[in-house]
Amino acid sequence: MSNTSSNSSVLTTVTVATYSGTSVNEIPLIGRFWMYLVSNCASFICSVFVLYYLLFDKNLRRGLHNHALIVGLIINLFALVLDIPLVLYRLYYGIVLIQVPFICQLWKYIDAVSYTVLPKLVAWASFERHILIFNERRFLRSKNRILFHYIPIVEEHNLRADLGLHSYRLGMNQFSDLTNEEFVKLLNEFQNKDDQKDTQPFIGNSNIKLPDTVDWRDKGAVVPVKNQGQCGSSWAFSAVGAIEGAYEIKTGKLVSLSEQQLVDCSTKQGNAGCNGGYMTQSFQYIKEAGGIQSEDTYPYTAHDDTCTFNSSNVIVKVCGFVELQSGNETALQQAVALIGPIATAVDASHTSFQMYQSGVYDEPQCQPKFPDHGIFIVGYGNESGKDYWLLKNSWDTQWGEKGYIKVVRNKNNQCGVATMASYPILC
Repeated sequence: MSNTSSNSSVLTTVTVATYSGTSVNEIPLIGRFWMYLVSNCASFICSVFVLYYLLFDKNLRRGLHNHALIVGLIINLFALVLDIPLVLYRLYYGIVLIQVPFICQLWKYIDAVSYTVLPKLVAWASFERHILIFNERRFLRSKNRILFHYIPIVEEHNLRADLGLHSYRLGMNQFSDLTNEEFVKLLNEFQNKDDQKDTQPFIGNSNIKLPDTVDWRDKGAVVPVKNQGQCGSSWAFSAVGAIEGAYEIKTGKLVSLSEQQLVDCSTKQGNAGCNGGYMTQSFQYIKEAGGIQSEDTYPYTAHDDTCTFNSSNVIVKVCGFVELQSGNETALQQAVALIGPIATAVDASHTSFQMYQSGVYDEPQCQPKFPDHGIFIVGYGNESGKDYWLLKNSWDTQWGEKGYIKVVRNKNNQCGVATMASYPILC
């Protein structure tokens, strides 16, 4: 009975013993001392570095998701300041605590990791990649970009979407191995338009009641999603899409027309093939050339070629075009509902646009005054209380909602959907 009480007393009493030696396979205490000192000093410096950028960069400080990081890192710093001297003292003087069960040691380790390692890992996933990754040659390989850059962006964004903080989701796609700069340079070439001779103003009618939802796909006026490839010809796909829709509405025949003809042949009107162009310049070219061929007779190659236009293969003729008042989303809604698919352009320069997957795209950084990517509108509607424009892109079906994107509507012309809207007048 006395022995049991004595043993119990020993186990419950917080005592220390002086460590006088080491086993064969054990790291000497002096070694543990320096390992702990070096690693935790590095941890402390890293925490200070990350916290500095979070607090003194207003863009990072403004982000709601960074507020939790700031709190976590401050707690981490306090924990390190209190813990480091205590552990170093114990290691330096060879003081060891009594033996405890393995599960207690594991729990203590998890508890320590939760406030030291995790804040830095989350901080890395959140923004350190922007400071370090693309400055290191070893991270320039596509697989490492996906792993270290886009996956954290996508996961963080979608987590916030699950919490109701975003109305759209991101996903991995064919552009995940490109930096945003490479993506913009490759696909978003756009030229400023020249003054056009055959433009007409759009005259809307505010007395007409418009439908709540329009989708020209349901009416058979939209061909399947195309792919511009590695050629900055989005302007050609935008113009051709509007012509295809207008031709189907007029004749009941849906024909895929030739973007390549515009890429090769419309330089006189100011377009520059795979280096950019503009939709109304394309309409002007088709009017002056006498029409546009089908894709079957003039197929797309995704690079600049010699013009081989054959007037005997013309399918559609254009007699002019209409430009809508810049920035007027009300007039644009009328045009989409009453006229058909409308050619336009948007600011597609953001990583969120590059990695868009589904939902109503609402990007506060999206500029209405500087569209850089041709696209065309095939409808509009409302999703979960949010008005949107339904846009057809030319990046194949792997991107977005099978090649389409919903961009927020009636929100200060976000992304410039209504900045450069136009449509052709067929002969």
